Amino acid sequence: SKIPREKISETPIFLQATAGMRLLPLKSQVKVLKTVCKSLKKNSNFLVNNCQEQIQIINGEQEGLYGWLGLNYLMNNFNGYGSYSSHFSYGFMDMGGASTQIAFVPSNSSDLIRHKDDLSTVFLRSVNGDLQNWNVFVSTWLGFGANQARKRYLNQLISLILLDDLTANDNDIINDPCLQKGLEFEFYSSLDHKTHKISHACI
Repeated sequence: SKIPREKISETPIFLQATAGMRLLPLKSQVKVLKTVCKSLKKNSNFLVNNCQEQIQIINGEQEGLYGWLGLNYLMNNFNGYGSYSSHFSYGFMDMGGASTQIAFVPSNSSDLIRHKDDLSTVFLRSVNGDLQNWNVFVSTWLGFGANQARKRYLNQLISLILLDDLTANDNDIINDPCLQKGLEFEFYSSLDHKTHKISHACI
């Protein structure tokens, strides 16, 4: 809706997958990326010249930097860069489904010097042509997103129960005191390779 109809065919489209894709085996990653590229070429009028460059899986540091850039762009922290000696920016923390990222510019100048090797340098060009230089600390934790943390928690809950006491039928319910009352769902456990019903049953 933002791009003029007559410009769509010359407008490149980019897709950058994040942690959920990074968790997949390499063969699965390649297969998904190829399928997406083929689908975009067939069903989209946007320009797809190079699948490897336009459709890819980014690493955790890139994901954190893009989040930091997006947040500070929306908060107008890149405006008037050349007018100030010090530059304010917001820190960014994101807990996704499969990973968690944190990105921020250290506010203490001594920290910037002491941790120079741990910082990513981001160069931006302002509309007026000024070059912006930001030193951003980024850290990422694959497997520590909400869905992955929940999965580990449920596997731990199941491991604490004597599996011998669980029968193989699907009617067995594992009580999870952390759930809302009445909530029930199925969970496939990698520990015993069975599907269990998880519920907050009133006991």
